[in-house]
Amino acid sequence: MKGFKVIGRSAEFVPEERPIPAELLNDSYPYSYTKSDPGTYLLFLTPQALRELDEHIHWNKSDDENMIEQAGYMVGNVYKDPATGRLYAVAEHMVPARDTASSFVHVIIGYDSNIDATNREMKLIEQSGGKLRRVGWYHTHPAFLNVFMSVTDAQTQKKDYFNDWQFALVLNPQALEWRAFHGGDVTEASCIFVVPEGEEYGDVAVFRTSSEDSVLKELRK
Repeated sequence: MKGFKVIGRSAEFVPEERPIPAELLNDSYPYSYTKSDPGTYLLFLTPQALRELDEHIHWNKSDDENMIEQAGYMVGNVYKDPATGRLYAVAEHMVPARDTASSFVHVIIGYDSNIDATNREMKLIEQSGGKLRRVGWYHTHPAFLNVFMSVTDAQTQKKDYFNDWQFALVLNPQALEWRAFHGGDVTEASCIFVVPEGEEYGDVAVFRTSSEDSVLKELRK
């Protein structure tokens, strides 16, 4: 057998240090399905990401499309708050996985579906000049299902999203419930929806804004 030589490896991703905008941390709302404090790991969903998510999973509706499990990828970036050490991801886009093999209790992103979603994801990353990356994945538990990471979900997280800055988001579009997790240990994280004024998302942690551009600049600066 011929030997081989390692000529290089990709540098490990290190989140850039940026403060979390103080107005986005508010004690008046829950940070997760079970969490009442922000903790160390946070996931922010921008208004654009929420619009794309709603277009896919039809939040607060019941129909033939969202009564089976749905899944996709979250694209954005990850930062570290220098004052608190909190690691936070900003999901700017949701990339649905189309034509999945799905049922009421499972979703499988097949080869063709994954290639299609990855191509759309790469286009977003290219358009950003390389400033965006995949920060995690999302999937739904419809109808009366609880929001949790099943054994299969946890295996996916441990295999594909094992870094502590990679998130998983589980949502129930009918019950208006959600839960976020991070890293290979599948530890619960916090998630905040940055919601435009006049839009309703149920009993989730929301920061209402009349100017999504200014909020996005705060999250990016």
